[in-house]
Amino acid sequence: MISDDGDLGNRLVGVDPIAVREIIDALVGDEPAEIQVSLLDSYVVLRMPLDESLSEVRGGPLVAMAQSLQRYAGTPVETLAAGQVVLERFGGGLDITDAGVQLWLPRVQTKAGE
Repeated sequence: MISDDGDLGNRLVGVDPIAVREIIDALVGDEPAEIQVSLLDSYVVLRMPLDESLSEVRGGPLVAMAQSLQRYAGTPVETLAAGQVVLERFGGGLDITDAGVQLWLPRVQTKAGE
């Protein structure tokens, strides 16, 4: 993971870690990957390179699934759509842009107020 925030290891997010792991696995599998991490408002944002199978998808993967269930079934879009549901339950999100796939993980406040 690449980040300009030297204190990133002390940040907490309020999401289901299994869903995040499944999303990352769907995008990169067992291969090494560059994941950029940044803090934006009340989110920790993970940004990963755009997988070739997502080249025509923009926005949330749920929209793509709803538009063409048959086309995206069994592809990373299916896993990302399921992950999007879980992330949104926790107040986060997932979107796909020309720059890549972004996971929006809501930060939680610690007693120290970080």
